[in-house]
Formats: sequence, structure tokens, C-alpha cells
Amino acid sequence: APASQFMGASQSVWRGMDEKSYYLSFGLLGKATEIPKGFEYETVFYAGRGVNDAVAGWGRQMRERYGKTDDFREADFSINYVGYWTDNGACYHYYPGDVNYEQTMMQVHEAAVQKEIPFRYLQLDSWWYFKGPHDGVKNWTAMPTVFPHGLPYVHNQTRWPMFAHNRWWSVDTDYAKQNGGEFDFVVEDRMALPVSQDFWDYLMGSSKRDWGLFVYEQDWLSTVFGGLKAIQENVTLGRTWLLQMGQAAQRHGITIQYCMSYPRHLMQALEIPVVTQSRVSRDYHAGSTQWDIGHQAVLAEALGIAPYKDTFYTTPRQPSKCSDESDEPYPRLQAFSSVYSTGPVGPGDRYNATDKAIVMLT
Repeated sequence: APASQFMGASQSVWRGMDEKSYYLSFGLLGKATEIPKGFEYETVFYAGRGVNDAVAGWGRQMRERYGKTDDFREADFSINYVGYWTDNGACYHYYPGDVNYEQTMMQVHEAAVQKEIPFRYLQLDSWWYFKGPHDGVKNWTAMPTVFPHGLPYVHNQTRWPMFAHNRWWSVDTDYAKQNGGEFDFVVEDRMALPVSQDFWDYLMGSSKRDWGLFVYEQDWLSTVFGGLKAIQENVTLGRTWLLQMGQAAQRHGITIQYCMSYPRHLMQALEIPVVTQSRVSRDYHAGSTQWDIGHQAVLAEALGIAPYKDTFYTTPRQPSKCSDESDEPYPRLQAFSSVYSTGPVGPGDRYNATDKAIVMLT
């Protein structure tokens, strides 16, 4: 595996012409156009007694090399306490209920208080911010149709800190100098990428101050890696992007969740102490076997990252309309998988439908 320059590295196994022999190739991205002066890349070979032993041993060595400890993971509020989730598979994913999202989230909070369900934070999925062409992020602030009084109002009323989703940046993002903004971006045909430390400090700092951001969820990592020509051609750009994000988060007391990541992203997190968790499952859908995350979790755990199973329903059937109206035959199994993953536990039932007994088991 790569031992450095994870975002610029490339590795593959291929079959020889005799169709019997297999070869391991490693090096740098094949589309790289230049290598900076002084650039260094390393590869490590590690052997163990079986897959689990090899991956765990390799992970320990890599964590020691980069000094990645469990300190931020163990202190992560979202890992230590139960939150309410709205991502894909949850009741309110791109479905605000009978009113607007602001009113619905207030209903969720009120129901939790009345039933004494200990939700301690709110996860906001991709339905809350402004999008531009190709569904990229135009502005990472709340749309007034979603939160008429603004996201700070919801934060202040509920006193819940916010775990907020993000994706790739739109070609017309308001933050880019190319569009009249203040920050340096690479802008291509379908997406853009920030290349400024000042941008990340502004985004993390203002979001923490104004509406209580405490976990930044960077989703669609594989899409960004595959969709941006600049990341494929520049062997240092991907690393710089993630390091800048992580440095700003750490300065402002925010942790990071990776989602839809490749192994290269998890390895890059060795240099980013505040990447505490990564989703290792498919999107949750009631009734699926998405809870089975054993194989995928091995890599994340070896690298010191808490594996996350995704949201789940705590009741077999939601009492009325939801984004996902499928039955969940095994809510206890979903809860146990969430707990034993060591990642966040985040039910996503309709308000007033959460099974308190199952939540309290977690």
C-alpha cells in the first residue's frame, strides 16, 4: 500500500497475458502531468497471518508513523451521544413532512423532549443548502424555503449542535473568485475545488459561530476524485485539499466524517487528526442488509477511524408518510450494528415515532 502521498498514489493488481500470473503495480496517478521538484512517494509491504491480522498490523504501523491517536475520536461528541439523522433512508430525507423543515425539526425536538429521548445533536443532510449546475454546492447556507428564520434560529431554539453534510462545489459557487467571490478555486466543467486555506477557515469558523457546526460531513469523496481533472493531473492537489479542510476544522474545534470514500481518503486521514469517522455502508433503506458492515469496517478501524453504519428506523413501521416507507423488520439489529460499529448512532424515524426503549439500549 502507499506509505505517503496517498491522494497522488496509484496501485493495482492485473493479470498477465498467460491469464494465470498476477502482478502488482504501484506508483503515481497515470494521468499526472508533472511531478514537483523534491516530491517523494513511498510504498510499504506488510504481511500478516490472515487478512484481519495483516490489515490491523499494517494499520498500527501506519498510525505510529503518522502519530494518529484516538484522542479526537474518543472525544467526538457525535460518537459519544445519540443524534437525530435526516440522511438518505431517514424519514425526512428530502421530505419536510406536512410543514416546512424548520417546523418539522422543531417537532422532532419537542417530541424528543416530551418522551425523554436523549437526542443530543441534529444531522442535516444535503437538502438544506443552495445548489447550482450539476447539483454542486452554490452556497453552504440554509435556503429560506427550508429554514425561514435561518439555521441559527433552529440551533438556538433546540440547543442542538449541528452535524452538517456537504458535497462537491458547483461551478457557479458564490465563494470562487471566478464568480465574484473572495477565494481561490479550481473551476472545471462540472465542479469546482477550493484551493485556499482562508476559505476553509472562513467556512468552518463562521458555521461554528453562527449555527453550531460541530461535525463537518464531507460526502461524495469518490465523485470529487473521479470528476475533477485537476486532482487526477496534480499529484499534490488532493492532499492539499483535505489537509486544508482538516487544519481549519481542528482550529475551530470541529471533527470530520468522510463518506463515499476510497481507501486513499482513509489513508490520507492519517495526516488529519480530526477525521474521526467514516461511513462504511451503503445508504440505509429499511429492510435491507445494509447493517452488515464487517468487511468494510476493517480498514477504517485499522486506521483509527470509527466505522459508521448510517441511520436506521427504530420501529418496524412508521405511523404515517415518510421519505422511505418500507418496513424495518429488524430495528434492534440495526441499533446493535450501530453501537458495535463504534461510530455515531443516529435514528431517523418520523417525529414522535422513535422507540425510546431501543434508543436507550444504545
